[in-house]
Amino acid sequence: MMMIQGRGMIPKTRSGKTVRRVLRDLVEMAPERVDLSQKKSHYLASLAARSLARGDARSALEFLDFADRSVDRTHLTPFLLNERADFREMAIKASKAEGVG
Repeated sequence: MMMIQGRGMIPKTRSGKTVRRVLRDLVEMAPERVDLSQKKSHYLASLAARSLARGDARSALEFLDFADRSVDRTHLTPFLLNERADFREMAIKASKAEGVG
């Protein structure tokens, strides 16, 4: 079982509990399927983008790190790899500007 954790990544509320459960179930689902790996990667990147939009670079980096740990890179297209790299670059810049990292 993979744990979804990270300080402030997902709020400790009833809806946050649901989000953590859905993420855990999503990531554990059929890791050998290329199509699902691609969807997982894009979904986690979109969560990182939402975190960046609300000014939370740390959570964005945690979502991207989670994607790195849980999705097989060999299943990803160049677009998806670049998408994550672009969001990571934005998150690193934002975290430096915030004085976080």
